[in-house]
Amino acid sequence: MKNLFLIVGIISIFISCKSASNPTTTTPSHSITWMNDISLKEALASATESNKPVFIDVSTSWCGYCKKMKKKVYTDHAVSDYLSKNYISVKIDAEKGEGIHIAKQFDIRAYPTQIIVDKNGRVQSKNVGYQDANELLKFIR
Repeated sequence: MKNLFLIVGIISIFISCKSASNPTTTTPSHSITWMNDISLKEALASATESNKPVFIDVSTSWCGYCKKMKKKVYTDHAVSDYLSKNYISVKIDAEKGEGIHIAKQFDIRAYPTQIIVDKNGRVQSKNVGYQDANELLKFIR
């Protein structure tokens, strides 16, 4: 019985060493440079400085579709590249901090909501609900 455990242990070590010597390659995830924990005023100042509109993603910690967008849509190469190049991107939790005020200011009642505002804070476009990568690209272009 001891020999069986010894043989299984040795085989396990060889298998783990083999796995370690041939690591799997993964495509790095693309990410958006989100401006978190800043005020809308600061985001608008950045927009003025960079001459870009502001993309605001409004979500909550409990929203399933918000989590799905974060995992599947905002990691999409085309979406992340376009947002990073063309917008000041801000992620807001509608139930925390200034997010509460922003949700009221823009009359947000459902999540996720995406808003595009100009450098003066005027709403240019607003979408309520989940969008896949293709739908979001149409919205932001």
